[in-house]
Amino acid sequence: MRQADPSPDEEEAFAWVSPQDGNPSSSSSSPEPGPGAPPARRRFGSLGEAVAACPPGGVVLVAAGRYRERLVLTRPLTIRAWPPGAPVEVVWETKEPYQSTVEGLTIRHASKSVANNYGVFIKSGSPLLEGCDVSSTTGAGVGVEGASPRLLRCVVHDCARQGIAIFGAVPDPYALDPDLSVDPGLVYGMTGGVVRDCEVKGNALDGVLVRGGASPDLMGNRIHHNAGFGVNLQDCAGRYERNAVYDNARGAVLVSPLFELEPGDLAGSNSLRGLLRRL
Repeated sequence: MRQADPSPDEEEAFAWVSPQDGNPSSSSSSPEPGPGAPPARRRFGSLGEAVAACPPGGVVLVAAGRYRERLVLTRPLTIRAWPPGAPVEVVWETKEPYQSTVEGLTIRHASKSVANNYGVFIKSGSPLLEGCDVSSTTGAGVGVEGASPRLLRCVVHDCARQGIAIFGAVPDPYALDPDLSVDPGLVYGMTGGVVRDCEVKGNALDGVLVRGGASPDLMGNRIHHNAGFGVNLQDCAGRYERNAVYDNARGAVLVSPLFELEPGDLAGSNSLRGLLRRL
């Protein structure tokens, strides 16, 4: 008989991360993971160090606290606040350009970057961001370029630009000429991922911008009180269903001629309060 797979609580974690473990002068004792936590093989005081050492598929448990560091994920792994619901915040602030933070917990971002100025920037793969709280005082909250991430139950708010900006893959300069007669999905590639059950609010431009041939699924989100449009759909496709879009300064939805769905379908599949405008 095949042995049942271990439950999450029975799996071994690669690392336990606690701020006190990285501060020898701290007078407080380092907290333990507590009852029900998977046993951890190593201890770290830095998320970045734990992630760098973690093998693909590993689990990193993180104690409550504020971690002032840049966190870049380059392989599949799980970063889990422990105990569940513990307040874990990752803060990355830099005066240097072209820096960004990629994380799955709580992200506060500020950077002087001109390009790629995102709190979370996803360029490849299909990472999962679940239960994240993201804001950027200098750019957009989440940027997607040619990737297919899953954003579930996240809050993206109070960003200096869009809440979420989703772009298709950058085209080959020698590929098809992206003029109006060519399906943008053929030029850029259909990417975009899934944004589901998220709240996107209080951003200085649009709540969600989709363009460049991206084809995301936006399902069951609340998009409100943004200073631009709730959703700005340019040369793109995708599924847009059960979203509540309301109280955005310029209107609920802006649709360009290259958007592949009919505005009437959007109105019938979503709750839109405000203008639905077509360029």
